[in-house]
Amino acid sequence: QNTILSKRKLAWFVQEGHVTGWDDARFPTVRGVVRRGMDVMALRRFMYSQGASRRIVNMEWSKFWAENKKEIDKRAKRFMAIDRDSNVTLTVTNAPSSDMSFVTTAYHPKDATMGKRVLRIARDVLLETVDAKGIVVDEEIVLMRWGVVKITKVQESSLEGIFVPDGNVKAAKRKLSWIANTTANTTISCLIT
Repeated sequence: QNTILSKRKLAWFVQEGHVTGWDDARFPTVRGVVRRGMDVMALRRFMYSQGASRRIVNMEWSKFWAENKKEIDKRAKRFMAIDRDSNVTLTVTNAPSSDMSFVTTAYHPKDATMGKRVLRIARDVLLETVDAKGIVVDEEIVLMRWGVVKITKVQESSLEGIFVPDGNVKAAKRKLSWIANTTANTTISCLIT
């Protein structure tokens, strides 16, 4: 909301060197939003949905980016990552004890043509701390792409549970991202600007 779109006013930022140019990702220009990750087809669809008008129209950025998400969602493969500084260990007591256990899962749950990948499973898995808050004993959670786990013990920085092979995925309220806690995990750094 309240984003300045006037070329005259935006030119001041460019001339004063506050931005790298008209294609700066912080700018509300076509080149700026495309550089920020906006899909061109999603941009076109959003513009068509607004229609032509001579009146001043207030548009919300959330609707703009929601259109982008819909377009990218069709072709984006699914992967999981956990914050290495803010995580909780879940011990699945009846999971394989070997670090070399895997399940096969689709890259995209709604598009099988994208192919499949293997996903490492282990006795100890990592969950995001914010996702684990509020989990209680006897609650059933879903570890996405693996299955249902019934929680048997809750401590401050760890959980314990039992894998339920025939558990009801739809009945569980929480569907959580996770990764196996192994030495083979790859650490990456993300810079969000």
